[in-house]
Amino acid sequence: MPDGEELSREFMVSYHQDAIKTVGTANSGGIFFSGVGLYYFGSKSEALAKLLKLSLLGYTLGIVAFAIAALAFLVFVEKQYLTRGQRWLPFEKIAGQVPFGITVVAGVLSLILWVISTITGIVALFDIKV
Repeated sequence: MPDGEELSREFMVSYHQDAIKTVGTANSGGIFFSGVGLYYFGSKSEALAKLLKLSLLGYTLGIVAFAIAALAFLVFVEKQYLTRGQRWLPFEKIAGQVPFGITVVAGVLSLILWVISTITGIVALFDIKV
């Protein structure tokens, strides 16, 4: 087996898929709980409602980034199967693939949006003055 090829076997597909699905699940849960918080506590104060709406917006944008990452990864995997006959590129050459780059950027963006939205939700939960 050539150097680097063991890093791009089929098990890596499920590894990357799980990472993408995890940020999607986290943002989906955030949308649900921000919506519940807005429903129950949005009328308490205008500042609290704004924080919850901002959190809800962040989670929603995180879902959009997740969808882009998932689609780009699907395109990457299909491109590998069609052009390589189910043989994977060595890991060093994966970095140059545009769909994989889009997957990484969109996945990281989704994670960052989740972190920011979660911090915003925590600030709203504890009613910390910003």
